[in-house]
Amino acid sequence: MQLTKKIADLAPHNIRLHYTLSLVSRMCVGSGEISSLETGILLHPLYGLPYIPASTIKGVVRSVWLNDIALQHNIIFDENSEKAWQQAEKLDNEFQICFGNQEQRGRVYFFDAFPVYQDKPLFELDIINPHYGDYYQKKEPPADYLSPVPNNFLVVKPKTIFEFCLIISIKQQEAREQLRQKIEKYFYLAVTEAGIGSKTSLGYGLFKKPDA
Repeated sequence: MQLTKKIADLAPHNIRLHYTLSLVSRMCVGSGEISSLETGILLHPLYGLPYIPASTIKGVVRSVWLNDIALQHNIIFDENSEKAWQQAEKLDNEFQICFGNQEQRGRVYFFDAFPVYQDKPLFELDIINPHYGDYYQKKEPPADYLSPVPNNFLVVKPKTIFEFCLIISIKQQEAREQLRQKIEKYFYLAVTEAGIGSKTSLGYGLFKKPDA
């Protein structure tokens, strides 16, 4: 996190937002990565540690923010409703400042999140247990006589502590403070309610403050 501090210090109007959060549940980021196991996990190419890419954090925050805008303005959309997405984006000025648009670049910089050093294992084994493997492979219809095939994969253990960092770069103090409040609101919603990584619908990838 020393790097982000130095980046923030490059301009006097930069604000560095730093969060230390603990995993409430297991986390699986990069399940599509190449692995010796059936399901992969994302590891940093230099450090060999599990980490959360900045693009993943930014994407979850953006999604949560957009969904809240849509809820406030009764906009109904799905993944294919491009016009509805664009309409929602234009209804929140701070959203456009944060993520940018065709006229301006975004003013918030997201950084990769890394685990804090802890004297305990970071990983544990999880399991996927498909009961109808032959059916999914279109070999035969589903039936009770088909046997489950357990597949183990690595996940990051609950209670692992991660450090997150964002930088806001806006010269106007009032606009900077307004954006900071919005960012903190949607960042916490993203990591405590939406979740990071795969299997979030099952409760994976949720965080809390370490003392919460």
